[in-house]
Amino acid sequence: MVNWCSLEHSEFLKLFVGAIMAVDPNMPLPKTPPPGLSLGDPELFKTEMMTGGFDRVNLFTVRHIWTFSDPEFAYDSTVGILPAFTQRIEALDREKREAFRLAIINAIRQRQGDGPYGLEGQAHIAVGKK
Repeated sequence: MVNWCSLEHSEFLKLFVGAIMAVDPNMPLPKTPPPGLSLGDPELFKTEMMTGGFDRVNLFTVRHIWTFSDPEFAYDSTVGILPAFTQRIEALDREKREAFRLAIINAIRQRQGDGPYGLEGQAHIAVGKK
């Protein structure tokens, strides 16, 4: 099984949260991690695997670098990656959604200029035997 690490270990997730907060600073952040990040703690992930009937569970943390042709593509292909983010983005009115899109694109361009483009994120991979 694979699960993204917590927010502080994911450049692209920090970018999304920053953009959401920039366009709607009053939007509350979730009190608990959304499902796609709920097993970001390695010990919790391993425990959940063992509770699910797996034994001899090993956990590996990998850093993934996602490269892409341009910031617009990055936005278009990641906007629906986590349901929790999708719901927050869809809750924005049309003007704020566009501001959010531009915040993502501009942040990438500001950090990486004219490219090449890439964003990092860490994920845990748990392997076990049933």
